[in-house]
Amino acid sequence: MNYEDFTDKEINTMVVKHLPIAFVVGSNFEHESAIMVHTIEEMYKFDPCNDPKDAWPLICESGMSIEMPHPDLGMTGTSTIYNPKGDDWIVDFDSTDKSLRAATGCLLKMKDDKYGN
Repeated sequence: MNYEDFTDKEINTMVVKHLPIAFVVGSNFEHESAIMVHTIEEMYKFDPCNDPKDAWPLICESGMSIEMPHPDLGMTGTSTIYNPKGDDWIVDFDSTDKSLRAATGCLLKMKDDKYGN
């Protein structure tokens, strides 16, 4: 699936589907990409495409590496999850402000392959 065609809010909603015991309950926030997530213990704003606090646990859990872009050297950034059974999951990005969105897209690509979504 090409996650570049989706909005941040749509990607955030897809990421929630892979969290244990969590579901989306709303999305009326100042920052339009944030969604409200409810678990057994709490309800909170969730925006891994833009908030490092939400993205970092997902990045660490997946073992993802992120290389920032260097446009002055002609290099794009990459979010990569190593796949021991075949091709790695990689999402390229061209500016540092898109690094978390690329990371969530990389995570979703991995989940798609693993679970056939």
